[in-house]
Amino acid sequence: MADNSNKNDWEELAKKFKVTREECEQCFQFNEKIFRPRYEKSFLAATISVVEGLINEKLREDTRKPDGDGGTPVFPLYKIMLSGKMSRKNVKAFIRTFPNGTVIEYDTNGNEKEIYNTIMHALGHLLLQYGVLAGVPHTENIVELFIHFVSDGIND
Repeated sequence: MADNSNKNDWEELAKKFKVTREECEQCFQFNEKIFRPRYEKSFLAATISVVEGLINEKLREDTRKPDGDGGTPVFPLYKIMLSGKMSRKNVKAFIRTFPNGTVIEYDTNGNEKEIYNTIMHALGHLLLQYGVLAGVPHTENIVELFIHFVSDGIND
C-alpha cells in the first residue's frame, strides 16, 4: 500500500484510483486538516464510552441490587464527564469519583496530544480503580501500557 503522506506516491495513487494528482492532494489535505482531527476527537469519545461500558459491567458483577419485584438487578449507569476546569494546581489531571460516575478534570494548557494522553492516562487509572484492569503494584506502568495499546497510531 502506498504511503498517502508521501507526495512521490501521489502519481501511483492517481493511477490506481483513476484520479488526478491534484485530486490526490485535495483528498490528502482534507484528511489531514478536516477528517483526521475530528476522527481523533471521536476516537477519544468512543474510548470513554467503552470505558464506561466496562465499568458498568464490573459494577453489575459486584453490586447486584434486586428491584422491587425480585426481577432483574438494578444499578445506576456509570458515566464519565470531562472538565477543562482544574480545581487543583500543579497537576495535569484530577479524578473526582462519585457513586454514579467520574469527572476527569484536566489541564487545558498544552497541545492536543498532551491533553489526549492526560485523559487516556486518567481512563487507565479508572480501569484499575474499578478492577477492570489488573496492575498493582506497577500501576503507572500498567496505565502507560494501556495507553500504548489503546492509542495504537492515534496522535503519533
